Amino acid sequence: MSVGCRSSPRHPPTFVDFHRLGPGWFEDEKKLDAMLAVFEAATFLPRDIEVIRAKGNARELVGAALQAKVGDQSIPLLIHEALLRGSNDPVVWAAIARTLVREAANQANGATRVPDLGQALAALDRLEPENGLPLCLRAYVELQQGETNAAGLSVKAALQKPGLKLHKTELGRCVMQAALTVKYPRYTAGMMAIGTPGLGMEMLIVGKQLLIDPQLDRAIAEACLELGRRQEAEATLFIDQLFAFRVQTLALEFLKPPGFEAELQRMADAKDKIKKATTFLDSEEAHAASESQSIAYFDTLFEKSEMEAVNELAAKLNYKLWP
Repeated sequence: MSVGCRSSPRHPPTFVDFHRLGPGWFEDEKKLDAMLAVFEAATFLPRDIEVIRAKGNARELVGAALQAKVGDQSIPLLIHEALLRGSNDPVVWAAIARTLVREAANQANGATRVPDLGQALAALDRLEPENGLPLCLRAYVELQQGETNAAGLSVKAALQKPGLKLHKTELGRCVMQAALTVKYPRYTAGMMAIGTPGLGMEMLIVGKQLLIDPQLDRAIAEACLELGRRQEAEATLFIDQLFAFRVQTLALEFLKPPGFEAELQRMADAKDKIKKATTFLDSEEAHAASESQSIAYFDTLFEKSEMEAVNELAAKLNYKLWP
């Protein structure tokens, strides 16, 4: 059946809608467009938002905000109501910060009923004083404003904190639970969750922009290298690992510390494994997985990591993933 002959996907889409396109949609423009249309059909409708608001769970409210289109009028209301119920939850504030970063990047109009990004970062820092994320996001904002020196100082300060926690898995769970609340199929809720952008891209932008600055010095490069290492240490999804590898590679190529070639090779080997894993996920064999097997894949992904989920699925399908 031709992809172009299909009518618009139902709302919410189901396992069948996602799988109807078959494998290979990464490399087929028509299939990719059709897959994007399926994700579009998964967007919460106003009636879904009302159900989520009526339940009043703070994490589900920010999950709905994360899924809303840029500039959607429901976003300020969802954030406002989430803060009435979850103002002491760092995951809620991380989701709000992610939403506000996205809105600002797309120049969406702000609203008086929600905090600005500075207030969100201050609240997150208060709730998680050991987390370098607020300072890294401050560096991101400073770079957007052309304040490279200030951004470098913010990254250095972030690395004085004992940890870096981006809350990627928790943000995905916020979206998943919101979808389940409005009776989305579990598979569809899982697809929405893994498709929810976290804050890894902002970490990549911070590291990359600092590392390509003509005035780059070793202290900033060393800070960026540590930033990349911390991001890798907490990354459970392939995309976040690749972001971390990119920052580390740029820093290592500038610094050239003893043994850096071995470190570059380690990351090259890891990227090769990721490529093989994603090739499997877009294969005929993986496409033959049942809905229950696919849901189990999501469960393992969120409880452990994407690589462990891939290994588990390949074993169930008797697919030899590694030599």
